[in-house]
Amino acid sequence: MITGLFVFNQKGEVLISKLFREGIKRNVSEVFRIQVIASTENSSNIKSPILTLGSTTFMYIRHKSLWFVAVTRSNVDASLVLEFLYKLVDSLKELILEDSIGGYLTESSIKNNFCLIYEILDLTVDFGYIQNLSAVDLRNAVISPIHTSKKAEDPTPIPSGTAAGLKSRASVLKKRTTVGSSKLLSMIGANGSASKLNNSAKSSANNSRGGGPGGLPWRKTGIYYKKQEIYLDVIEEVNLLISSDGNKLKSLVEGTIKINSKLSGMPVCSLKLVKVGGGDDDPEDEIDNYNSLSGHSRFLVKNCNFHQCVNLQETDQIDNTISFIPPDGVCELAKFRIDNPPDLPFVILHDIDDSDPSTIIYDIELTSKFPRTTKGEDVILKIPIPLVDSKDVRAQSDAGGGKIKVLNNEIQWSFKKFPGRSKAKMSAVVKIGTSKLAESFQKTSSPLSLSFSIEGYSSSGWSLAYLHVDETTDQQRDGSHAMKWVKYTTKSKGYDFRM
Repeated sequence: MITGLFVFNQKGEVLISKLFREGIKRNVSEVFRIQVIASTENSSNIKSPILTLGSTTFMYIRHKSLWFVAVTRSNVDASLVLEFLYKLVDSLKELILEDSIGGYLTESSIKNNFCLIYEILDLTVDFGYIQNLSAVDLRNAVISPIHTSKKAEDPTPIPSGTAAGLKSRASVLKKRTTVGSSKLLSMIGANGSASKLNNSAKSSANNSRGGGPGGLPWRKTGIYYKKQEIYLDVIEEVNLLISSDGNKLKSLVEGTIKINSKLSGMPVCSLKLVKVGGGDDDPEDEIDNYNSLSGHSRFLVKNCNFHQCVNLQETDQIDNTISFIPPDGVCELAKFRIDNPPDLPFVILHDIDDSDPSTIIYDIELTSKFPRTTKGEDVILKIPIPLVDSKDVRAQSDAGGGKIKVLNNEIQWSFKKFPGRSKAKMSAVVKIGTSKLAESFQKTSSPLSLSFSIEGYSSSGWSLAYLHVDETTDQQRDGSHAMKWVKYTTKSKGYDFRM
């Protein structure tokens, strides 16, 4: 359980201070400021996210110029508390920032939403125990006004210590005990079975502008858009580790399905996943017959987590169909992990000749396995070399083989665009002074590391067959049809080849 929570700025000043239980005083923030913030002013590296002094433990994360610190005096699960801090930052970003993707909180955005953050802490932490942190639920439950700010803006702070600010804070706390509690109880009471939620959503969708009773915990009634749109992003991160003899030590894909819903009423959506051909085939042969696979091909996913909007009773695990009522705005529909994916976007072949004790010769070949119609972006291959001067390194690549940059202990081979089904070669000669340097390098050398981003490509071997949106009565009367946008992105998370 959490005893208290503090938010500091870069100078160590306390912006938010909340005590959930007895056992500590507010001046404990001075201990953290002296022990952690003051000691890291000249260094951006955090040695450990946990600091224990006596019976008091500080668990903290750093978000740009802000410090989020949880204080406890009991034996709690550190991973749970750190996950709570990261989730708290993500929820605040979704509520406060207009563009939560890639944006970050600032000191001004915290001060502008002083009352809102205290109300969120009251809703998410009950006597030190962590509760619901869903941004959609919090948006429906909070009473305080939300002062949104843009991604790169630093809005003028609202004075929080004035009499008017304290009076507003007191009125909000008074309202929270009545309106906020009844609102949360109604939300908890509405959390029945998946079929019950689905039926209530369908009935409320028939009301004018979706404004009738029967809202869901993750979606309120009365939502209306003149232009119906839904965006779906499938983001896959590839983890690969190949041994020096070419064996796979680790191969998995961690995927996230994100949606951005701009639909009116209570729309019931469904999507279907199908398996496509392997990456080694020709691009024209990669699309299989959807109907022939739908009856017997299963979505072989491990550790798959769905958002609460997914109707698990109507989700068909054999037909790979997912039914859901999306929240308004951005949310993560599902997270999944696939072991041993069939398609690897890149293959690296390397040959290192160290027969000469004073010279090391590198021959590297980079091959793309994705279709020709797709291109990799920001492809960077890092090749470790002994710690020598850059003038002792001669590196060259074939025609159109990207740019080569020599650093003290690595060679960076970069491509702004890398076409599919193509190869690139490079060679490098590194002159070293002694044989001992070569021996120590072979023992401590890092693997070849590749980073990339590929749009329009799925490395997991699964693709979206369709995304269907049931049109409500209002949409049929207005003659508006939902526009659906789907985007695939494959990125590298850890793509390493040992030498």
